[in-house]
Amino acid sequence: LHASDCYVLSAGVDNYTNANKLNGCLNDARNTSAAFQAQKGVLFGAVQTQTLLDGQATCANITQRFQDMGRRAKPGDFVVLFLSGHGGRVNNNQTWHFLPVDYDPQNRADTTLSDRNILDASDLLARQGKKVIVIIDACFAGQLAITAREYLARHRTPNGGGIVLMLSSSADQTSAALGQFSAFAKAFADSMHGSGDLNHDGKTTLQEIRQYTHKQTQQLLRQRNMSDKQDSEF
Repeated sequence: LHASDCYVLSAGVDNYTNANKLNGCLNDARNTSAAFQAQKGVLFGAVQTQTLLDGQATCANITQRFQDMGRRAKPGDFVVLFLSGHGGRVNNNQTWHFLPVDYDPQNRADTTLSDRNILDASDLLARQGKKVIVIIDACFAGQLAITAREYLARHRTPNGGGIVLMLSSSADQTSAALGQFSAFAKAFADSMHGSGDLNHDGKTTLQEIRQYTHKQTQQLLRQRNMSDKQDSEF
């Protein structure tokens, strides 16, 4: 049986021009690429990663590279989009968006990635039989899960295409950065490096990654004496 290939686009922004600077998002992007790369020949056949940091992580570049990767993938392959940076809600908190490096508050439409931008691109690939994993470490990311309900309902066949969302916090929660990395992104990367194999059978399932990441995110916050509530959503 040929293992599916995996295509990963990983973007992180610390140094914004028009928003507060962040810490750890560049490392999040690097760590996530490395976590998938380590599964080459294990969970996946070939693994191709592209990591966009700061100046490379423009709105157009993220969109274009994700589409390009999706085109290269075959039905049954995995296409992963990872984003770490600022997230926000607009339209009376009905719409979530990610802020790329070129975010301009005067031109939100062309300089943010909205939940629908991300979901429409993912849906297109899922309809082609590809398995899309969207992983986001940004404030209020859980809003994406609310917007995604109609999309997720379309893809119910286990052997067809599908969309999996892994989100750092619920719709009304911020996401904690811990200096060198963000709590959720670090917990996720660790789960992929083996910590997520909770029953030690040599395989890491989505369910195990979900359980480990949720618990470990909170553990990392407690270790830093942070009382923020942060409930990751899958």
